[in-house]
Formats: sequence, structure tokens, C-alpha cells
Amino acid sequence: MGCCCTVNERQPLIDDPPASFIDPDDAPEDFLWKILILGDKSIGKTSLIEGYVSKTFSEKGPAFLTTEFREKDLLIRDIKIRLMIYDPLVPSHAFYRGAHAVIFAYDCSNPDTLAEIYRKIDAVHKYNSLEPLPKAIVGLRRDLGDRVSDDDIKNLLQKTGIIPTRDWIFCKLSTKENLEEVHQFFQRVTEDIADDRNLYNQN
Repeated sequence: MGCCCTVNERQPLIDDPPASFIDPDDAPEDFLWKILILGDKSIGKTSLIEGYVSKTFSEKGPAFLTTEFREKDLLIRDIKIRLMIYDPLVPSHAFYRGAHAVIFAYDCSNPDTLAEIYRKIDAVHKYNSLEPLPKAIVGLRRDLGDRVSDDDIKNLLQKTGIIPTRDWIFCKLSTKENLEEVHQFFQRVTEDIADDRNLYNQN
């Protein structure tokens, strides 16, 4: 499972330009997109968010006692998008509802962290159907070793009763070694949201 490897590869959209960053102080955004990052604690979720938003990596990320929330402004075909990225410590139904994409994260060096993904998938299903949403399962801390196989992920999804389709993204990342992969991962997530929201067909 390399970076942004999917069960069914997303077909590139014709003349589909990459999302570009805009100054948050520019004109108000046209859309607000809510992205949830769910997984066990201390697996690198903060580094993933900071790697994308700030383009930096820190060996010791800040310890959040409640919920980490960051924003990122993008420009997709002259449409201003504000990403609201949440890493809730104790998610409630309010976090799950209204999400535009869900990222389930685990530690590549610790297979036990997959169990939390199982619990989070079950929780999301109670408040917000996963079916129409772009979804991702991302392995973090790849630089510490990879002890999670493709079969482990498949078995996890089988236990939840989920059949992966083209709107699932699977990849393994190291925010320490390759921030470009982090950017590519979120690029894919935002493209899938745009596709899901029919953004590319708007005039």
C-alpha cells in the first residue's frame, strides 16, 4: 500500500487542475468543507495536520486536551474553499454530522491501533452514513516500521461489513520523511470531495 493507493483508482477529471492555496485574508470562502481525522491517541495525527497546514514537522507535537482544529484555504477553479480539519479527542455526534470527508488513521508500527478505527467506524455509522462520503484509511509513522499488511486492513473492513469502493483512499505516510506525500494525500481527499459535491461541473 503506497501513498494514495486506492481499491479502485479515481479517474482523472479532464483539465482537472490542482488545488492552490489562497490568502485567508482574501474574499470570503464560497464553501466550508469539514474533514474529520479519527484514530487512536499518540499515533501522529497532529503531525499529519501540521504537515499539511503548516508544511512543517515536529518530533514532539503539542498535546491537545480537547480537540485540535485547523483551517486551510484553497482555490479550486476560482472557487474558494475553506477546509475545517478536526481531530476530536472525544468525538460527539456533533462532530460526525455534517462531515464532508472522514480520515481514519492508525500507526504503521503498531497494529493494535487498528482496533480504534473499528470503533470509530461504528460510531460514525450511528450519526452519519459513510456511504456517500469520501473516506480514507491512512497509516502514519511509516518511518518507524510497517507492521500492518494489506490483509490486516481488508480484515478490518470485513469486520465492519464495509465493501471498499472507489471513494475509499488507502495509503501509508511518513510526515517526518516526506511532507510532499502528505500534501498529495490531502490533495486527493479534497479532489474527491469536489467530485462528490459536483464542484467540477459548476460554471
